[in-house]
Amino acid sequence: MANKGFIDAIYSVAIPNTQFGKCFTFEPNEGLISPGGFQPISVVFSSSKLGEFDEAFEFTIDGKPEKYQLIIK
Repeated sequence: MANKGFIDAIYSVAIPNTQFGKCFTFEPNEGLISPGGFQPISVVFSSSKLGEFDEAFEFTIDGKPEKYQLIIK
């Protein structure tokens, strides 16, 4: 994740309470990114079930009303 703005960006990711959503972990799942800074985020999926899925993860950034979505299929 990159902060192209001029102020610190405090972010968090919401994990959906769905069958496959619970199988994902984000590390770190929240944090602060300085202006011009980057934050690598590791996404791990671990499931004992087979099947197709379509999960939307919402990233919230403090001070921004809109949320950003990451969709994993």
